[in-house]
Amino acid sequence: QQRIALARAFVYEPSIILMDEPLGALDKKLRDHLQLEIKHLHEQLGITVLYVTHDQEEAMVMSDRICLMNNASIEQLGTPDDLYFRPQTEFAADFLGESNMIECVVKTSTSKQITATGPDGTVFKALPNPQLDRGKTCKIMVRPECMTLLGARSKADNMVTARLNETIITGAVTKTYAQLTNGQEITATQLTTGPLGKSSKGNTIKLGWPAERTVALAAGTGTNP
Repeated sequence: QQRIALARAFVYEPSIILMDEPLGALDKKLRDHLQLEIKHLHEQLGITVLYVTHDQEEAMVMSDRICLMNNASIEQLGTPDDLYFRPQTEFAADFLGESNMIECVVKTSTSKQITATGPDGTVFKALPNPQLDRGKTCKIMVRPECMTLLGARSKADNMVTARLNETIITGAVTKTYAQLTNGQEITATQLTTGPLGKSSKGNTIKLGWPAERTVALAAGTGTNP
C-alpha cells in the first residue's frame, strides 16, 4: 500500500510533496527499505519532499536539510551533520542522538576556540561560539562515539578520568558507562571488536576526544519550559 501511495504521489511530478509520517506503521526492515526508495526517487526526479517525522534516525537518513521544531518554533535548521555535530542549543543536542554534556564556565572565547573549566578544574577545548563570553556558564557537549578509551600514557585534546560502571555489547557497538568524579554519568561507544572478557567494573578509566568534536552551548538554551 505504501508503494502504491508513493507511486501516486510521484507520477504527476509535482514541484513539492508533503509526507506526514508515511512509514510509521511499518516494521523496521520494510521501513528502512522504503526510506532508501523514497530517497532514491527524490534524487532521480528532483522533486522537493517535505517529510514530517518524530523518528530522529529517520530524519538523519532521509534529509538533505532538517528543520528541528520545539514548542511550535524552529529550534535549528541545517544539514544532518550540522544538527548532529554542531547543535546550537541543549535541546538540539539532546534530541538528536545521545550526548554527554558537562557543565562548565567559559575560560577563554576567541574566533578559533573556546576553553572552559569543568567542575573539578579540568579545562576543555571546544569549537568557537560567539554567544559565549568569559565567565559565562556553558555546557560542553560531545557525542559518545567521539570518545575513546585511552591508555595510561595516551593524550587527547580533552580528557577525563572516570569510574567504570558497566560495559555492554549491544551488537555491532559496545557501550561504556562511567561516572565522573562529580558523580555525573557519561557514555562512550565504540565498534565491537571482540568479547568483553573479564569485567573491570569499578576501575578508573581515562576517556579522550578531539576539540573539533566538542561543542560549547549556552546553558539552558532550547529547553522545554
